[in-house]
Amino acid sequence: MPDEPVALITGTSKGIGLGLARYFLAQGYRVAGCSRSESPLVTENYLHTPLSVADEQATAAWVRGTRQRWGRVDVLVCNAGFAPATHLLAMTDRQVWDAVVRTNVDGAFFALREVARIMTKQRAGRIVTITSMAAALHLEGTGAYAASKAALVEMTKVLARELASSNVTCNAVGVSMVMTDAADALGETVRARAVEKLTLKRPLTVDEVCGVVGFLCSDAARTVTGQVIQMGLVT
Repeated sequence: MPDEPVALITGTSKGIGLGLARYFLAQGYRVAGCSRSESPLVTENYLHTPLSVADEQATAAWVRGTRQRWGRVDVLVCNAGFAPATHLLAMTDRQVWDAVVRTNVDGAFFALREVARIMTKQRAGRIVTITSMAAALHLEGTGAYAASKAALVEMTKVLARELASSNVTCNAVGVSMVMTDAADALGETVRARAVEKLTLKRPLTVDEVCGVVGFLCSDAARTVTGQVIQMGLVT
C-alpha cells in the first residue's frame, strides 16, 4: 500500500541491523536494507541490496532507488559499522584507520547526505545514527573506532540543527555492549573492562536497542532532536 512508511537501514545482514529491519517490518514499514553480504531476511516488504556504504555512488544509488521505488523515505537508521580488533593508537596502521573511517564516517555521511535532501523536500522524517560507548569510555585500544563514532555523533547534532526547520529530527543512540560480531572483535579482556565501566553492568539485547530507536522514530518523539541516548551508561 502506498501509505506504508518506508525505513532505510544500513548494515542489515546481522546483529543490530537485522534486528532493526525485523522491528520496523513488524511496525508496518516497508524496509530497504543494505550490507556487504546478503541478508538472511527474506519476506514481504523487505528489499535488500548488497553494497558497501563506503562506496559513495552505490550508497547514493541505493537511497535514490528506494525513493523512486516507494515514493518516500520516512526513517533512516545509520547502523553499518566496522569495529577492528583492538590496537593501541601507536600501533594502529593506516590501513586499519582508513577502513574504520571509510565505513563509520564516510559511509554514514553518504547516506545522511542523500536522505537529508529527500527529507528536506518532504518536510518530514526521522534519522537515527548508531554510535557506541567507545566514544564516551575512552578505552585503551579503541582509538580509531572511538574517533569514528565521536565524529558520527557530531554529524548527527549538526544535521539536527540544519534539518529542524524541515520537521526532520536527528538523534544518536549510544549502544553499550551487545554481543554481536563487533563486540567479539574487541576481545574478551576489553569486553570485560567495558562492562565493568557501565552503569548497568550487563550487555544489552538487540530488542532493547530496537525499542529506543523505535521510540525516536515515533510521533511521541517528534520534539526530540540532537540528542545522544546512552544505553546502559551515564556520561
